[in-house]
Amino acid sequence: MKKAVLGLGEELKADDGVGRYVIERLKKRKSDRLLLFSSVPENAFASLRGKGITELAIVDAADFSGRPGEIKIAKDIKEQIRLSTHSTSISKLVAYIRKSIGIENITLILVQAKNLEFGEEMSLEVRKAGDEIIELLS
Repeated sequence: MKKAVLGLGEELKADDGVGRYVIERLKKRKSDRLLLFSSVPENAFASLRGKGITELAIVDAADFSGRPGEIKIAKDIKEQIRLSTHSTSISKLVAYIRKSIGIENITLILVQAKNLEFGEEMSLEVRKAGDEIIELLS
C-alpha cells in the first residue's frame, strides 16, 4: 500500500499556504509517503499517475464557515465546501482523481482559513492546525 499527501494552495496568500506548510515539514521528518505540493490541483495529477498510490490525503485551506484553524476531515464532501482559491470544486477534484488516476481512498484534510490576503503571513490559528495535521500524518 503506497500513500501520498498532496498539499494545495498559494503560499503567498496567507492561510492558503497551509498545504505547502504541511508538505515542507513532513519532508523534514523524512516521511515514507509520496509528498507533493501544487498551487494548482491539476498540475499534481501527472505526479500521481502510475505510482501505485492506494491512499491519498489532500491538505488545503477551505471555507466551510468554521472557526479559523478548525480542521475538517472527510472522505466525501458536500459541494458547499470549496477549495478556497481553486476554480475546481472539491467533489469534482476527488471524482476526477478517482476516475482518471484510479485512487479510490482519498481523505480531505481541510483547514478553515482566517486570512487569504496576498502577501500576508499565515495566521497563528491555521499554523497550529497545520502542526496538528503534521502530527496526524507523521
